Amino acid sequence: MDIGVQCYLFNGRKKKLFWEIQTTGKEIKIRQGHFNEIGGIKKVNVSTRGEAVSKTKKLVREKLMQGFKPTKHTIKDIFDNIDAVDGNPICSMFAAEDADLEVIKDFCNYLNVCIAIGLRPKEFSEIYVKFVENKDEEFIGSVALANNDELWTDYLTDIDELDDFYKRAVRGHADRFIVFIDHQDEKSYSYIVAARGDAGAKEIESCALGEPHCKDEDGKCRHQWPSYLISEAPIYSITLFPDSAEIIFRDGGETKVEI
Repeated sequence: MDIGVQCYLFNGRKKKLFWEIQTTGKEIKIRQGHFNEIGGIKKVNVSTRGEAVSKTKKLVREKLMQGFKPTKHTIKDIFDNIDAVDGNPICSMFAAEDADLEVIKDFCNYLNVCIAIGLRPKEFSEIYVKFVENKDEEFIGSVALANNDELWTDYLTDIDELDDFYKRAVRGHADRFIVFIDHQDEKSYSYIVAARGDAGAKEIESCALGEPHCKDEDGKCRHQWPSYLISEAPIYSITLFPDSAEIIFRDGGETKVEI
């Protein structure tokens, strides 16, 4: 599997620097420089394919800890290399109330890159401290930026739980994160679910909301999910309404189901 990661460092809300790495076989190619410039290229050859992958992930982790934010192109590459396999949810985190879906997806994408390149809980904690305690304004501008107008911190409600959530995800051997949005009484509630493999829609719902909230007074499931969403479905996000749900898959495909 080839590895390619692109990321930017922001100064406030403007892109300042770019850094990208491409690993093919035993060759690692790095390009970096100021935004809107060609930048410099460096090539490194190592002894084995395994060494190339390990070194690449280490360099990406270092950039994330410096405040670089992966691009959407990187997210797509990572999703393309995630296998659709039967799995189960590990834990969930309430993220926000009435948040823009694109902001929550952007936040989830960042977590998916972190887990894919093996960012350790200790390393994530260092990012978390800079992010939450505002110790580095340039860093905050880079990691927190969702688009040109909004920051994660404009929406995220339980940001203080983020560090513990990531630790629980890693300890549970999670390898992907999923967005879950619950619409109730003209409000929306956003969750991030950590999973190992592809959990079914029913399991994702139960992990996000808690099993008691997914059943009626008779103890029966409130929603009947179609069989193709039970397991191994490459679900990226679920937006739940009272009688239906909108599903987005990792390849960008979408479907709406009556439940």
